[in-house]
Amino acid sequence: MNFNKQIELRCIEAEMPDLNDSELRARLEEFLKGYSVKGIELPSGTFVYRARCLGAGFEKAHANNISQFHMPPANYASRQRLNAAGAPVFYCSTAWEPLPYEVRATTGMNLIISSWKLSRSAMVVALGYSKASLTMLGAEREFPEWGVSPGFSSTSKRPAGEEDFLAELLMRPVNDDDLSHYRLTSALAGILLGKVRGEDRVLAGLVYPSVSMSGNGDNIAFAPWFANDHLICLGSQEHAIVDRNGMEIETKCVDRSILIGEDGSVSWSGTGGFTIPGGGSVICTAKSGLASDGFYMRLGDGTRGHWEIKNDADGSVIATLA
Repeated sequence: MNFNKQIELRCIEAEMPDLNDSELRARLEEFLKGYSVKGIELPSGTFVYRARCLGAGFEKAHANNISQFHMPPANYASRQRLNAAGAPVFYCSTAWEPLPYEVRATTGMNLIISSWKLSRSAMVVALGYSKASLTMLGAEREFPEWGVSPGFSSTSKRPAGEEDFLAELLMRPVNDDDLSHYRLTSALAGILLGKVRGEDRVLAGLVYPSVSMSGNGDNIAFAPWFANDHLICLGSQEHAIVDRNGMEIETKCVDRSILIGEDGSVSWSGTGGFTIPGGGSVICTAKSGLASDGFYMRLGDGTRGHWEIKNDADGSVIATLA
């Protein structure tokens, strides 16, 4: 981003308190003319993850249908980093580990984590990825070459350095006492989701670093058209936050769903999830990759893995669990 564009964006930010939402959007649309975005293709079959905290207003008894894990109705949608009030998007992560940070989990809290599979490929725009923005957030990982998480394939090279200023602006941490910065970031996101198409509805969402996880994870905001028609919930788990000490979080899976009905109903099974054949035995083997419901555990080398449960008698796979 050239120097004049930096000055222009700083001026818009300074004038924001005196602009209504329509005026702010008009200023930003003019600012974004000629702005080049970088796309990432998420292949069909990619899994993403979403969390919802258990507590006042949402008890475990309410977690009986996948509709409870989807994005909120418009009248419950508050303004957040990439959406305006009353205009929900489907916030999720490319791995489940960022989710406790995103919900600001504390020791003793329980949350429901749901896994969602893409039924078609999705083009998402990467926002906020620059060396400057990741340094600002305190990220410990290397600057991503688009492959921000397993499953991503790139359609272009890494972002250019001139995008640093906009990346820093979009990823700036926000204090709960002053959410006004979200007016700017949500307006920018709304313009990109509404304007960047090329073909009908080609842009499915926006991917960006997890601010709550110090830039060490990746979040996605899917547009409603994609979330409603092309995301399939395949599993859910209840996780307890055993301990949190700063950025160190210890979690434990205390319940998992074993069946999702055609109507979206969820059946919970405890920490089991499979039945041992009468009079028989099973063999449990650690395998690389995801379980069939998209969940996983971290293996010794840091890669994703799961347990494969086989009937010892005939070698058939009874279940895959993580």
